[in-house]
Amino acid sequence: MTTQRIGRLRWWIISLVTLGTVLNYLARSSLSVAAPTLKATFDMSTQQYSWVVAAFQAAYTVSQPLAGLALDWMGVRLGFALFALGWSAANCCHAFATGWPSFAVFRGLLGLTEAAAIPAGIKVVGEWFPPVERTVATGWFNIGSSLGAMIAPPVVVFCIAVWGWESAFIVTGSVGFLWAAIWYFGYRNPEDHPRLSASEREHILGGRAAEDAASDVAAGDAPLGWRTLIVRRDFWSIAIPRSLRNRHGRHSASSFPSISSKRAAWILKGSPLSPGCPFSRPMPDRSSAAIMHPGSCGGSTCRC
Repeated sequence: MTTQRIGRLRWWIISLVTLGTVLNYLARSSLSVAAPTLKATFDMSTQQYSWVVAAFQAAYTVSQPLAGLALDWMGVRLGFALFALGWSAANCCHAFATGWPSFAVFRGLLGLTEAAAIPAGIKVVGEWFPPVERTVATGWFNIGSSLGAMIAPPVVVFCIAVWGWESAFIVTGSVGFLWAAIWYFGYRNPEDHPRLSASEREHILGGRAAEDAASDVAAGDAPLGWRTLIVRRDFWSIAIPRSLRNRHGRHSASSFPSISSKRAAWILKGSPLSPGCPFSRPMPDRSSAAIMHPGSCGGSTCRC
């Protein structure tokens, strides 16, 4: 049976998850893009900024398994919406920070709530896709992490240049509220979705049933416990490389956007949205000029 005959609703569902992942990574990348401005505005040292970053990473690490439990308990429809509201509110709260300790608190709250995005995406893939399509579906929603980090520098730099550093967090946080509403009112399980065709429902649920039957045979109808799992070599062959990769990824997520923001003015330069170079002059209470290194586009006062 072809994809056209089966239906495409499941791909629309994963597209919505992808958009949520984009907004998730847009919010988490906002601080690192705005870091040069914030460090200048609040006279924040690199060591103090590192504590802000560490607050997010520690909270994110602790929250991921807890977020998974919460999603299993509440269901992905309600759970994903609530976590999205949480990370949106936490990101908006950054605009009211008065120094690195308050930034660390809000950053920790962001880590606690944003940790649900990937577990939620995996859960949606498991519910909406048969095993043969799950790898592709996971790849599609995972591109949201890269897209969110890519669009953060131009969006945040533009907000800082035009409205001030506070707006960068309010703008990147507020869009999450809209997404949470769309998700809650638009998502249903395949068993309950009114727009899902009978053929697509059979395609999804039939694949899940075949997978469950195969798992029962392989496991001898017995669940795999933690004690059995942690002594398996295949588990550690996945866990160790993944842990090493995540360490590099978290470092890149907290430092690379800050570097990218130093060149983001080239994106805005000449745009009808921004008159000339956005960092060519001091801006009261914004310290936007601190973002850029001097002299890279000519002129004695230009800092882009």
